Parts: sequence; C-alpha cells; structure tokens
Amino acid sequence: MKALQPSGVVATLKRRPEVHMFCSGGYLQAPLQFQTDLSVLPLRALGFTTQVGCIARYATDISGVDVDQNGIDALSKQGMDSLPVVALFLIMNDDQTPQELEQSANKALERAGRIIGLTTGDEVAPFALLACTTRRRAIFAYSHLTRDKE
Repeated sequence: MKALQPSGVVATLKRRPEVHMFCSGGYLQAPLQFQTDLSVLPLRALGFTTQVGCIARYATDISGVDVDQNGIDALSKQGMDSLPVVALFLIMNDDQTPQELEQSANKALERAGRIIGLTTGDEVAPFALLACTTRRRAIFAYSHLTRDKE
C-alpha cells in the first residue's frame, strides 16, 4: 500500500470502466493505492445527525418528553466527523455491463475493505456500489445491504 497523490486520484477516477464500493468505517486521512488498479479514497464523514434526529423523535413520540433543540444541535455538531466513509475503486481491464463489472470486482473490493478494516481497527461495512462503463453507463447497487453472503 502506498499514498496516492491528489493529482493521481483525479486522473485515476477518470479512467473507465471502474467499480466503486462505498463503505462506512475505516477512518483514513489520505488516499491509498493497493496496486495500480485498486485504490481507496476517504470521503466526508456521514456524521450522526440522522441518529440524533431518531433519538429526539423517540424521546418525544415514545417517551413523551420534551427535547431541547439546542442540545440536539450541539450533539449533531459534536458528531459531525463520526461515521467515516471510504470509496474503494477498482479499474477494470474489460468493459462489460454494469452488472458484470460489479460481479467481476466484488472479491477484490471486499478484500480491500477487509484490509482497510484491519489497518484502521474499524469495522468497514459496504453500503453501495457504483459501476461505470466506458459508454458512460452506470448502475448503483445496494446489494450489500440485502444480499446473503455465500
């Protein structure tokens, strides 16, 4: 694994075909390159504003208590850097349909995700895939949320 310069990230992301796997977890401060065709890019953290809103609704709707808006705002701000996100991306050799690209890239991307998890000590959980063809076709797949592991 080696550090990937910002200019290298932009150039790499313009190549097609490629498959991107988006994962929560795996806090990284800089892009890394596993091999010539496989890299990881840290993205902006998800934060936990959604979770804070869920807790506030629960407190109001279920527990019947008033919730302080200033407290909600402060907690959201405090957690804005939590839940890091990384994008693993693999440059493919042959153009295929987006579905075939996803299938071809899955094992390499999942292995890279496990390596990031071991390296950072975080649980890295895939939540979406983006497969891009040379014909500028793309497919978003959320199969990691619903598919049973073999």
